[in-house]
Amino acid sequence: MSAILGLTLLLWSAGLEVRGAAGVQLDAAPHGILDLGLRSGPWSAELYTDTLDLRLSEADETGRSFVAVRLGALAAQLLFAPWSDGAPDPARALLSPHAALQLGRYEYLGRGLYLGLEGEARAFLFFKGSERNTPAPDPTWVLSPKGVVGYWTPALELRFEASTDVLPDRVAPRGAGYFRLLPEGVLVPRIELWAGSGHKQGDLLRTRLGGLNPYVVPLAGAGWAERWVEDYAVLRIGPHLHFFPFGLTAQLSVVADLAWADGQRDLGLGLLGRLEGDPWFIELSGGYTPTLPRPEGASRLSAFLMAGSRWAGW
Repeated sequence: MSAILGLTLLLWSAGLEVRGAAGVQLDAAPHGILDLGLRSGPWSAELYTDTLDLRLSEADETGRSFVAVRLGALAAQLLFAPWSDGAPDPARALLSPHAALQLGRYEYLGRGLYLGLEGEARAFLFFKGSERNTPAPDPTWVLSPKGVVGYWTPALELRFEASTDVLPDRVAPRGAGYFRLLPEGVLVPRIELWAGSGHKQGDLLRTRLGGLNPYVVPLAGAGWAERWVEDYAVLRIGPHLHFFPFGLTAQLSVVADLAWADGQRDLGLGLLGRLEGDPWFIELSGGYTPTLPRPEGASRLSAFLMAGSRWAGW
């Protein structure tokens, strides 16, 4: 927090923008979100719950370059909240302080096309959770070069990534893609697809699947990051309503999430809502899964609520 305050004073005269949001996902292991951001020109400082991101992002006529330092307190990769057999499993929990250095360059090719190259170096410490029954792993580091190609318009988005995670004991390649179709109009189809494949990922690197929040590959009704997977495909499909009550912008989607991950098939049913003013927003979503395993008497429902403000002048 002292770093954010110092950056605020330094950049005050240059025109400061702020944003903030708070949210919670309610399931068998509820988690909260607190996001705060300050930026002025190319400089920004953002706090993502327990991770501080200090970033310099410079745009020019053909693209954007960035360099960032990230410092995390305890919650890297949600290792403190693992699940097993459809329920939270604190016997596997780890606390994981971490630090990262990121840099990259994106070139805008016109007509919505872009290319990107990123590099990241991360270091992790591990400590046992209060109920863990096995020793914590040794500290480790990860080097992650990544190439990106994509296409973006308001109605259509495509993004493909190829990366390799280099650890002290192995090399772990992976690829991932994202597709979104959301045409303009009052009542339109909403189609999204997340897909990826990895090798030798381990718990630290596997993709986090499950939940209704923007930080995971979604599966309505599942707990936040309930499944940690290497190979996955999730199709989200359903009608999307876009309307304007009282001068505001409202969105409502009824969706089915069809998931295949590490050989397991699952289904999630969701109701996703968002209301926007200027610059504030509110999201409220609920989900149900009939397929994921649950202990007797455990709920198959989850909900997500988030409210906040987009970037706006101080």
